[in-house]
Order: sequence, then structure tokens, then C-alpha cells
Amino acid sequence: MKYLNLLFIVLFTSCLSSTELKKEKIPGLKESVEIIRDKWGINHIYAKNQHDLFFAQGYAAARDRLFQFEMWRRQATG
Repeated sequence: MKYLNLLFIVLFTSCLSSTELKKEKIPGLKESVEIIRDKWGINHIYAKNQHDLFFAQGYAAARDRLFQFEMWRRQATG
């Protein structure tokens, strides 16, 4: 039952849209990267080099779908 409550909280908070501008300093980036989420929840990533682009894509996916990634990891390990 506690996992069901946790699932509900994660799904509810992930569905909320945020219009505020957030600036984060992420270790691993070489230059500045801009991630803009539109009203449909799609990330638009603007980077100055390919390394930062793919790093930001992975970061955005993990931020948005961390619970799903964790479930896949647990299924794979048994």
C-alpha cells in the first residue's frame, strides 16, 4: 500500500507544470545549456556543443522519469 501512495505522489507531482525559471549548476557540463519545457511537457534543449546536449537530454529524462528508470532497474535485477 505504501508503494501505491508513493506512486500516486510521484505521478501527481510529475504532471504538474512549472512555469518558473529554474537555474541549476550541474557538474559535468562544459558550457551553459537551456532546457525549456513547453505547455505539453516536451523538453527543448539548447546547447553549444554535442557533449552538453546529450548530457542535458539524459538529465532531463532522469528528472522527468526517475521512478520509471528505477522500476526498470528493479525488474532487471529480479
